[in-house]
Amino acid sequence: MNREIKFRGINTETGKWVYGTYIDGFIINGVAEATEEYICIEDWRPVRKETVGQYTGLKDKNDKEIYEGDVLKVYERHGKDMLYTAVVYWNNGYWDAKQIEKNNFKCCYAGFSKCKIIGNVYDNPELLEV
Repeated sequence: MNREIKFRGINTETGKWVYGTYIDGFIINGVAEATEEYICIEDWRPVRKETVGQYTGLKDKNDKEIYEGDVLKVYERHGKDMLYTAVVYWNNGYWDAKQIEKNNFKCCYAGFSKCKIIGNVYDNPELLEV
């Protein structure tokens, strides 16, 4: 199964999230025209590099795409009780989440389909506070 490779980042001009392919400080989308000699990109937006995060290819329990830097509520496998809050990150070849515990990160596995996105580290830094 192939997963969709895409990124998101905060646009430096509007302050809003943009989604697409990331290339050296820009999120780009679409090809307006292309030949063997050149390519004309339909849309490109400058982004704050520190906000760029890759799509994990996974979705939360509400079918919302999960990106690197998202903050999740992790629930019991077969219940509705929240176990902890965690941040999504790339961990040596796979996606994982770090539990937020007493202002430290504790590495943990998160069954992403049992999680709910409650924000991200850029728009909601207060979610990192215990």
